[in-house]
Amino acid sequence: MISFFLVFIAWLCSLGGIAFIVAKKLPALREAAVSQGSSGWRDVVKELLASLQRSSVAQNNHPEKLLHRILSKTRVFMLRSEHLVSTWLERLRVRTQEKNQTKTPREQKNFSEDYWGQLKKKKDGGEKNEEED
Repeated sequence: MISFFLVFIAWLCSLGGIAFIVAKKLPALREAAVSQGSSGWRDVVKELLASLQRSSVAQNNHPEKLLHRILSKTRVFMLRSEHLVSTWLERLRVRTQEKNQTKTPREQKNFSEDYWGQLKKKKDGGEKNEEED
């Protein structure tokens, strides 16, 4: 509970610090936006698209070739990540099998296949004893 309280206080102080910095720099940011004459995200997107069209990658390749390259690289990335995950799963399976094989006979005896049946017998036997009293 105390750690939660300390984290909450640290979060509030951080939030206060961010608010202080933004409030202090807000007039300068407004002046910079007005002096640049930027009308927002539309200008940024237009500039980005224009720079992409001027780039050597877009000029040297047809759109289909560019799309093919992007999709091929995406496919290779996905195959590599799938292989990585499959090796992790295989290692996990091997570790769990090793753990199950190294259990002591006592641990193996406690977890028999008829575990639920044994519990049911104990429960039924306990109820019969209470009825007899």
